[in-house]
Amino acid sequence: MTHHQHTGLQCTWEIPITRRCYVEVFIWQDRASLYGALPESEPCWGYALCSGCALNKDKCRMRLPRKFAEIHLIEGKFGSGIAAHEIQHVINHWCEVNAWTTVVHDEKIARLARKLTRGFWNGFYEHYH
Repeated sequence: MTHHQHTGLQCTWEIPITRRCYVEVFIWQDRASLYGALPESEPCWGYALCSGCALNKDKCRMRLPRKFAEIHLIEGKFGSGIAAHEIQHVINHWCEVNAWTTVVHDEKIARLARKLTRGFWNGFYEHYH
């Protein structure tokens, strides 16, 4: 899904998850701009849109899409809490499609949280400072 043609897009950047997969972050001017790009979204200040992939019944590994997820936020209407909330949706989905559990993959999940959080805030400060 591409959103670059919509008006009100303030900036965008990518956060790598692996060498192949990434999350794309979109910062919108206002709610109307966000809803113009994602008319199916519910009223909110942030939105995580994850790929529709999931493990099949035999738990065979699937080839994940390059753009694994999108995070959509409204400029001036989010802080660390909303950003963390949307990042957590991405982490949850990644764990689900990769069959990661906290019992077996706790450290991998923690490293993913660090990577996505760092990538988000580094991209944010690159665009806003």
